[in-house]
Amino acid sequence: MTPFRDLVNTQSSNLTNLVDNKTGEVEGLINQKTDDARQLDLRLQIELNLAAGEGNALAMFELPEANGGYLEMARDIVDNEISSLLAAGLPIGQAQKLFNDALSWIAGGRFKDAYDSLQKAHNELTKKR
Repeated sequence: MTPFRDLVNTQSSNLTNLVDNKTGEVEGLINQKTDDARQLDLRLQIELNLAAGEGNALAMFELPEANGGYLEMARDIVDNEISSLLAAGLPIGQAQKLFNDALSWIAGGRFKDAYDSLQKAHNELTKKR
């Protein structure tokens, strides 16, 4: 009976390890999907605020990450929009100039002005032609 008990104990241990490993994998996937959903929600909130226009900026979008904000993410969104529209052969109006202005404002530490330029660039990209 000892070999049988040893086999049962080994199999039980193997199953326990398998369940623990799979549980960890599932938890990892859930955490990744949750993080992805949070990032998408944040991106949508920034895009809505960019579209809201001048005078409607949220402070947390005007501030750089070093100060607890999301200015770099707003910059990246507008940069990606410009690149995507150019790649599709669509007009971008004055968006590139406004985006470059925003980069200059960021470099100079004038974050509110930078976000204002990003809003203008975004609106230039999304207006009907």
